[in-house]
Amino acid sequence: MKKIIFIFIILFSNTLFATPINITVALDWYINPDHATLLVAQQQGYFKQQGLNVHFITPTQNSEPEQLVAMRQAQVAVTYQTHLILDVSAGMPLMRIATLINHPLNCIAVLASSDITHLSQLKGKIFGYSDSGMQQATMRAVLAHNGVNLHDVTLVNVKMNLVQALLSHRVDAVSGMMRNVEPVEMAQMGIKTRLFFPEQNGVPDYDELVLVINKSEINQPWLKPFVEALQQAVNYIHANPEQSWQLIAKAYPNELAPTSKMMQMNHAIWNATLPYLDLSPGVLDVLRYQQFEQFMRQQNLLKASLPVSDYAVMLRS
Repeated sequence: MKKIIFIFIILFSNTLFATPINITVALDWYINPDHATLLVAQQQGYFKQQGLNVHFITPTQNSEPEQLVAMRQAQVAVTYQTHLILDVSAGMPLMRIATLINHPLNCIAVLASSDITHLSQLKGKIFGYSDSGMQQATMRAVLAHNGVNLHDVTLVNVKMNLVQALLSHRVDAVSGMMRNVEPVEMAQMGIKTRLFFPEQNGVPDYDELVLVINKSEINQPWLKPFVEALQQAVNYIHANPEQSWQLIAKAYPNELAPTSKMMQMNHAIWNATLPYLDLSPGVLDVLRYQQFEQFMRQQNLLKASLPVSDYAVMLRS
């Protein structure tokens, strides 16, 4: 009996005093509801339960998050599936380990008061967009799916002024709004929009936000515990959506609730984001990734085929 107690004390002591592994996560943007799974994993202590000391850093002017991972200045980066494929094809040593948002957030928007109820009606209209090669490829595919050629519309690069361009009637439609952000903000102002989703109009479904590591880190022992903490977090969010919001709004007031108006806005964005959270972050749908990589080649964004195993891995079945 004494021997059993002694062994238990040793095991407990080893667990209690085990040194946590420090993990730096480079975010794609400042803390927002898109990061829900990471934020709840942090605030609920799921990372700590897995022996991880996780620290978030926000973007700098000099480096993108995936560059920090490539240069070993962060262990994990939040990026986009589209960026990941292009980065790896350009030689960056990145590997996707999990997904935060598993559907596109990009959409085409028109004012609800507009006479445009179908994308085929964009022929002859003015189409605003922000400057992005991927976005132009998506626009081209979506329009073609609806019988419209890019030459049939007048394209205007409005950069980041998508809402202003639409409200001022400078354009008839815009591409590049995040369906869980700008339309929600406009709704809060009493302005209704009509949205069209690329994955319903000729563009293969894809992950919006993914987590990547440096390929050389693929055998690190902290990877599976990290992904397990994400799974615990998304399970909690799914079961407790409102409590989860209250948790992170309290933990990150400067980012999510600096004023009552901003808190109300971000709460609405939170609710609009929840349906797009990946409920199985560590699972990898290889076929879906192959289909989107093929789409990128068809749109001349990639010169050669890129096997999924070159840039993505499944860490949880």
